[in-house]
Amino acid sequence: MRLPDKVILIGMPGSGKTTLGKQIAESLSLPFFDLDSIIESSAGKSIKSIFEDEGEEYFRKVESEAVKKFLSDHSKFIMSSGGGTPCFFDNMDRMVEVGTVVFIDVPETTLVDRLHTSNITERPLLSGVGLTEKIKNTLYKRRVFYEKAHFTITGTNISSSEVMRLLEKEA
Repeated sequence: MRLPDKVILIGMPGSGKTTLGKQIAESLSLPFFDLDSIIESSAGKSIKSIFEDEGEEYFRKVESEAVKKFLSDHSKFIMSSGGGTPCFFDNMDRMVEVGTVVFIDVPETTLVDRLHTSNITERPLLSGVGLTEKIKNTLYKRRVFYEKAHFTITGTNISSSEVMRLLEKEA
């Protein structure tokens, strides 16, 4: 069985999209791209700085343009999207149309644990007090978009081999 040439991983910050994406890309000898890194490179500053300097509305426009450009310019890849990417403009429809989208669905408690140990100050919408409530509310709002993915894989410690088996089985 052959796996898809264009795989896009979506989910909440801390779900493991980037880690899984890098592992899958290495296993398949495909290039890996992180949408946030693409945006930061293009803008010449961090996502946090874009939010602080220009605001979320501006960032979402830049993000949407980056999605359009990336999907039109690349034919084979594994990409991790930003956590909010599927929820704005027509990003999710575009991603579903062009690639195979996998929702990495990790329990809220796991997200909280992971984000507490990461550099949360770099995540503009989740920094500050009340992390548990912010994650719960954000996931509730985003789930309707995430569930438009071709596939959902749920768990606490999802492995790249699990994601690859799912893609193989459905290919």
